[in-house]
Amino acid sequence: MEKIHLEAGLPILIELSGSISLDTHVIGFESGGYIIVKSGNAKNRPEINVKSPCSAKLLYEGTVYTFNSEVLSVLTSPAQLIFLKYPSNIEVVQLRRDKRFRANLPAVFKNNTQNFIIRQVTLTDISMQGCRIRLPEGTKHPDFMVDDICKVSFIVMYKYFEVLCIVKNIYEGDNVTCIGMEFTEIKEPCKELLKGMINILEVQGE
Repeated sequence: MEKIHLEAGLPILIELSGSISLDTHVIGFESGGYIIVKSGNAKNRPEINVKSPCSAKLLYEGTVYTFNSEVLSVLTSPAQLIFLKYPSNIEVVQLRRDKRFRANLPAVFKNNTQNFIIRQVTLTDISMQGCRIRLPEGTKHPDFMVDDICKVSFIVMYKYFEVLCIVKNIYEGDNVTCIGMEFTEIKEPCKELLKGMINILEVQGE
């Protein structure tokens, strides 16, 4: 069986019978048992019943996970939560050409389109095609949008690395904002540094 990647805060789309659609996120899970999601808001949503069949789709680091499930329980207090049966069969589709590797590097984010800089961000994953950064918790920032042109800089193997990017997705959770970006231009010396860094991360992950 294909393995699914789950973590708190991961966006998930749930389709229930009666054209009910929930665009929400993962709260928690127990492997082989259940997945907990926020009930969120749904268009024309009637009461969600226990044992109702559903399908779910989530995206993590360029991989789409799709599976069928069932509503195990619905809570309204102290929080509005839905418990879904942990999937037994999972369909996996890879969207990215290159695998992303987890990282934990200090970086600086500059939005060229909106003209602002955020320091002390954290680069959380990287590939030859792009990266994801997490802004400092509770950071107040100007509005920014998908397709904004930006620049990310950090230290790679004791050398300064700077690359132009385009914002591809923005996730805003409770006091946390993550930005997924695609590299638009990498100069050859920087490309070699990046390859070396990714090779190290790949070995460490084995």
